[in-house]
Amino acid sequence: MKIVDGGDDSKSVSGRECSLQNFAESALENQSRFAYSGFASRTMPPFPPLSSKELTMSRLLLPLEHPKPSTGHAAEDALLHGLKRLPRSVQQVFLLNRLDQLDFATIASRLDRPLLSVARNMNQALQTARPAGDALASVAGQWYVRLQSPDATACERIDFRRWLDADPAHLQAFHDTELRWRSLLAPARELGQDGWYRQGRAALSLGGCSIAVGLGVAALLLMGYWA
Repeated sequence: MKIVDGGDDSKSVSGRECSLQNFAESALENQSRFAYSGFASRTMPPFPPLSSKELTMSRLLLPLEHPKPSTGHAAEDALLHGLKRLPRSVQQVFLLNRLDQLDFATIASRLDRPLLSVARNMNQALQTARPAGDALASVAGQWYVRLQSPDATACERIDFRRWLDADPAHLQAFHDTELRWRSLLAPARELGQDGWYRQGRAALSLGGCSIAVGLGVAALLLMGYWA
């Protein structure tokens, strides 16, 4: 049996003990540091509030509100201008459908007008919102109006489906037409804000009739006076 000298072993053991001691001390130090940081975060008072001058300076550095794009208002103004250029009878049909949600048959009965005339007026109003010279948008608008008419037949609906499936651009054009129809809501509210379009067909020409009657009465009075 060979006896090994313990001098080197004692040195290695003492070295390991020293390293373990250093590790333990560093661990305790880190633990105390982390504990202090947590304690400090819980016990330190909050930052003092900003003074009025500092608050004013901070507001100058940040915008008070995000700027709103003016393109939306410009587009609505353009649509409103286009609707105002339509004849008064076309405006009335459009507003009854867009604001009061009346169908074509109800509008035709209320205004005592042919159903085809109502559909034609609706197409005129919708075409004001399409881009100029866009033939595909014009066809999509005609389909959009035609499908709302009670006269639309099953064959026409099949033809419409075939038209949609013929080209992806057709589907996109029809979707854009729906978006244009929605965009006409705000201009329609401004155009019919006083409810004039609900007064019936006779009310549209009431002003002209009143002027004509007034002129006729004035002419009769003058003739009687000179006689």
